[in-house]
Amino acid sequence: MNKVLLVEDDKHFRTLVKRLLERKFFSVVTEAEDGIQGLEALKKEFPNLVFLDIDMPNMNGIQFLEEARKINRLLPIVMMSNHDESEYVKEAISLGIEEYLVKTPFVTQLGSRIEAILRKIDPDLRKKHKYSTIFKT
Repeated sequence: MNKVLLVEDDKHFRTLVKRLLERKFFSVVTEAEDGIQGLEALKKEFPNLVFLDIDMPNMNGIQFLEEARKINRLLPIVMMSNHDESEYVKEAISLGIEEYLVKTPFVTQLGSRIEAILRKIDPDLRKKHKYSTIFKT
């Protein structure tokens, strides 16, 4: 079973992403409002993939990423942020993220990026999901 952890403090954005993930890709989406809750969920749920915001209260995404790498250094983590400044990108990449998505064009990139990551996890998923069908209504 594919499980994803969604760590995002913006409730509305989190709900949007969760609905898309549940509808098209994952049977279990665990939510966390900040990095502290995210680490607790990571230890309890053992997700296959993490979507992570950078700017959050209590523990930001970079801090979460540093701690998460101590638990599972190979876990695919997709960093999401409104920041596209190179300092954030460089730091996140140095910590081994799978992808870095800027939230502004997020929805248009999400489907194709998830498919690419899932194909790395399970090549048979190539047959199950096609990007062209993700956003059709």
